[in-house]
Amino acid sequence: MNSRDNHHTMKIRLQGMLLELNLHVMAQVLDDQLSDPLFQELSKLEFVYRLVEEEYVARNNTRASQLLKRAGLWKTQADLSKIDYAVNRNLNRDLLSQLVTCDFILDKKNLCILGAAGSGKSFFAKAFGVEACHNLHRTKYFNANKFLNELYDVNTNDQKRYKRKLRYFQRLPVLILDDWLMFDIHDQVKESILLDLIDARYGEATTIVCSQVDPDDWCEKFSGYTIGNAITSRLISNGFSLVIQSDEDLRHTKYPGEL
Repeated sequence: MNSRDNHHTMKIRLQGMLLELNLHVMAQVLDDQLSDPLFQELSKLEFVYRLVEEEYVARNNTRASQLLKRAGLWKTQADLSKIDYAVNRNLNRDLLSQLVTCDFILDKKNLCILGAAGSGKSFFAKAFGVEACHNLHRTKYFNANKFLNELYDVNTNDQKRYKRKLRYFQRLPVLILDDWLMFDIHDQVKESILLDLIDARYGEATTIVCSQVDPDDWCEKFSGYTIGNAITSRLISNGFSLVIQSDEDLRHTKYPGEL
């Protein structure tokens, strides 16, 4: 067998081994690289690096897509790169440039997004959720009222299932609650559920909330100041507040995915 035949046989065997190891992208890139005359100019380390990099990127993209679907964000077009700074909302660009890195998630800090209806709170919340998924953080996005009602119903009907769900959400790296405190919560069971959730997540995971209500007025949404302050302080004191100001309803003026 001459060297050319030996080279071809080795390539086929190597591709077969890569496929058996479920390294499908690497197997394809190997074929592409060996078919490219320029590959001979690469060092051995550069050649291996390219193979591994392509597989790594492909797997991360697949993982990010799965996380987006599980987060409930696979259909959204919200994207932090599409923020329109021309719209007058007095956005704190320094804060935004800090937040878009998602380092606050690694630091297990919270984010409160505040503004009037139509100012773009949900866009920002979803966009941060999308970015979190691209950074491979497990994420869930909910309407706050529906989320609390569902936990309340499970708590009422199935204690074992409730404890499992509560433990899951207590440990979830990124939890996004939209329309936070749109309705009053004057129910001690619901307040207890929230406190158990927020307290366990304090300093251990990132909670992102969107609200039309000023945090100074959050306590009024609960049955008493003590429980309201306990929940509010755990959300506000450990993180950042992004305030969005707008005189127009941007939901009717912008294209989907742009804000």
